[in-house]
Amino acid sequence: MRRPRFARHRTLAADGSAAALSALALLAAFAVLGPAVPAAASPAGCRNIIGGQPPSPGSPQTQLSGVTMVSACDAWAAGLTTINDGPVQTLIEHWDGANWTVVPSPTPDGAGELASISAASPRDIWAVGLDLGTSPVTSLIVHWDGSSWTQARVPSLGGSSELSSVRAASAKDAWAVGEVADSGGRETTLILRWNGIAWARVTSPTPGSGGELNGVTATSARDAWAVGQKFDNNHHAQTLTVHWNGSRWAPVPSPAPGIDSDLFGVSATSASSAWAVGITNKAGQHDHTLALRWNGRGWAQVPTVSSTNADLISNLNGVAATSPGNVWAVGAFSFGDDSRSTAVVERWNGSRFTRVASPGADGELFAVAARSAGNVWAVGRTAGDVEQALGLHCC
Repeated sequence: MRRPRFARHRTLAADGSAAALSALALLAAFAVLGPAVPAAASPAGCRNIIGGQPPSPGSPQTQLSGVTMVSACDAWAAGLTTINDGPVQTLIEHWDGANWTVVPSPTPDGAGELASISAASPRDIWAVGLDLGTSPVTSLIVHWDGSSWTQARVPSLGGSSELSSVRAASAKDAWAVGEVADSGGRETTLILRWNGIAWARVTSPTPGSGGELNGVTATSARDAWAVGQKFDNNHHAQTLTVHWNGSRWAPVPSPAPGIDSDLFGVSATSASSAWAVGITNKAGQHDHTLALRWNGRGWAQVPTVSSTNADLISNLNGVAATSPGNVWAVGAFSFGDDSRSTAVVERWNGSRFTRVASPGADGELFAVAARSAGNVWAVGRTAGDVEQALGLHCC
């Protein structure tokens, strides 16, 4: 499978190969327990802070991979954790306007992780990821009904599969995307849709020799985007953007600079305004951030702060837009393979990206959610021998 444990993206090497972190050994099971979800604080009492750190119940690894905001003082984050090098466990945390708390979440078959979370309402939230306790590994979907998280049924897909992103548009309309691999190992795109009763697979395009989807967004029942990568015959990666017009998914041309490019996140505010972010690599050079903008007619590359520095190894993992002039992108950069990564936040002000100062030098951000220009959460992990949950709140 593509996605390494404890990482939102894979690094694109100069020769086009993927350098991934090794998975932790699956040794024993344990349950992540936490207090009941407290009532959300009123907006007037919402703590306006930068750096409200979520708890890290496990050791040595805890990571938050996805975040969603129900309201100004009501947010959820999802990811994974381990205890004493044990098996990977799902992790879900809740922000009530003053504190983060761990909320019990199902880890079927003894091991699993969550990659993305999206709320349709305070009592209707979806999170998706990977069930690591099955052979082959399979997709995982869990649901919040206002009182508890429960596992949802995933349609039979055949082979191994994983879900990387979810977008809940309403109680009767949600999308989840990822990849599925056949017995021969060929990866193809995977799209599931929730109709209010059940999840079902929807036909999705896989141009080239294979592909996968890493992010999904929707503005209406007739306008949705999913992004990821497709592979050519030499297994070089190129950006993949596919669009839902209300009846089918179809590929849309998108810039793919360098010999390898991949998109990890996407966000749209209307049918004529969308953003996608990821990574690109030119032969013999470092990985660099990649940002694309949709104007209703086509995708175009937009310079980022990190992409203009040739000495940086950098990537963007997540993006959130509230308007054409307010877009947030998060990721990480470093100055070499042996240096720790630094969390990076960039903001589009309508004309260009600028770097936003963020506390906590070492780490990586995987996802961002925004309610407005002044209420944004970004989540990820700290760097070091013991990786802990990282959460940044602006402003």
